Amino acid sequence: MRSSLPSQFVPLGKILQEWGIKGQLRFRSFNSESDLYTGLSAIYIEGEAEPRTLEQARRHGRDWLFKLKDYENPETARELRGKILGLPRDQLPPLSEGEIYLNDLLGLKVVDSDGLEIGKVVGFLPVGEGQVLRIEREEGMEALVPFRGDFVLETNLEKEKIRLTELAKELL
Repeated sequence: MRSSLPSQFVPLGKILQEWGIKGQLRFRSFNSESDLYTGLSAIYIEGEAEPRTLEQARRHGRDWLFKLKDYENPETARELRGKILGLPRDQLPPLSEGEIYLNDLLGLKVVDSDGLEIGKVVGFLPVGEGQVLRIEREEGMEALVPFRGDFVLETNLEKEKIRLTELAKELL
């Protein structure tokens, strides 16, 4: 999913809906394993230049409940439904070996296991505990491929390329 946050920002997830009577927001993180939000005091809303104060963040099943300053009721919180939240890259914890930010995959060329170009990554869909790559094919069609080892053979940010497995060919 493309974001209107500046490129130095990393999209972290999407506001699903308002929650409760005090203006809380139900938020789905693009990384379901991250506990990053418990330590945050501010977060950026898609399309806004200034961060918003994050007064509270707590887990709620697979999602999070956020309380942002100035959103005191369901009516004001409803304005944020569907918005992407993110942070500047320099405010994120360092990545471990082999980890990447999904945002870094946008625009990468996608090739099949034989090296033939298929298209480019244009977005993601959160599905279950993982992500599905949205690939715009050269003929204009869109393909969906799970971003996991049995479908993705190699992700090379330096060469700006993702190589798919033989199994992924069946989805194209």
